[in-house]
Amino acid sequence: MRTIHLQEDYVTGVSGPSRYVTSSLGIRGPEFDRSRNEYRILAIGGSTTENLLLDQDETWTLLLGRALGETAAGAPTWTGDVGASGRTARAHILQVEYLLPELPEIDVIVMLLGIDDLTVALRDGMEYTPPPPLSDPEARRAQMLHAFFEVPGKFYERRTVYQAEDVHAIKRMALYQLASRAKALCG
Repeated sequence: MRTIHLQEDYVTGVSGPSRYVTSSLGIRGPEFDRSRNEYRILAIGGSTTENLLLDQDETWTLLLGRALGETAAGAPTWTGDVGASGRTARAHILQVEYLLPELPEIDVIVMLLGIDDLTVALRDGMEYTPPPPLSDPEARRAQMLHAFFEVPGKFYERRTVYQAEDVHAIKRMALYQLASRAKALCG
């Protein structure tokens, strides 16, 4: 959990600190209840999905789950999100590809996309050129770093900047990467 303190001069309609809590799987929402048959809805998107400035109980995904309640068959509704500011449709493609096999069965995906893709095109103006397709290995590797806070895969196979050719061999070692992650976690 992290607490975000707002500068209220810059944000309207929101006040006080917000609690940003994720499950053990890194999803903003409650833990999966594997003992019950839940109807699971996962939201994927950018900042609108992330709800960074809202307290945990005020996010639209949690409010949606409460509003839906139980299914006709009596299954409780679980909702969560993996939104993050600035993520584009290309990142969402990779999230669906890599997250779904790792999570308990997801029944519905709600995907909010468009504005982050549009802002990239608007920023570049007439010089905008579409990025290379995700079938290009280098484009895919670069996009993985934008799609995930922690790149999926076995630790020693991670597609990280540590695997770039210009990175020293010691930094490419799993032990070095593990120590770096431990240092970052411990502050």
